[in-house]
Amino acid sequence: PFSCKGRAFCPACIGRRMAEMARRWCDTLLPHVPYRQWVITVPWARRKLLAYRPGLARGVLALALDEIFEWLTEEARQLGLVDVRCGAVTVQQRWGSALVLNLHYHSLVPDGVFARGADGEVVFHRLYPHRADLEALVQRIAARSEAWLEAQGGDDAPDPEDAQPALIAAAVEGRAA
Repeated sequence: PFSCKGRAFCPACIGRRMAEMARRWCDTLLPHVPYRQWVITVPWARRKLLAYRPGLARGVLALALDEIFEWLTEEARQLGLVDVRCGAVTVQQRWGSALVLNLHYHSLVPDGVFARGADGEVVFHRLYPHRADLEALVQRIAARSEAWLEAQGGDDAPDPEDAQPALIAAAVEGRAA
């Protein structure tokens, strides 16, 4: 009774797939270092726009990660590290717990940077953001994303003959189209 038996999606099947993917990432992709999960969301009014225009959604994610990497790199420079590298793994989610359209991202970012040591080996250097750092990052990400969306024509009105924007707007609002 608790399985879709492959005919649709169900919590049991989705949970199993998520656990398998997480295990595969931990075993083969991600180095064994501390991580911070960054959940990148946008205001409700922007979610339907980003859901309808994937290029804009990718752009907002790129801007957010760029700001996070910039902060990590600057903190590393203050420690005397040069030629550092950052990275992230991101999963885009298009719905919330009530299955309404809720475009957002879950990014796993190492809580530090990678740099070559004197012996040429790659070494991880942990960095600890403070609350003020996180608040400043959120402000910069929001301001930069809004400015970029406006420059990209993020407020352009959709074609009135296209039904897709109406369906997306209904999904964001949790109502039937």
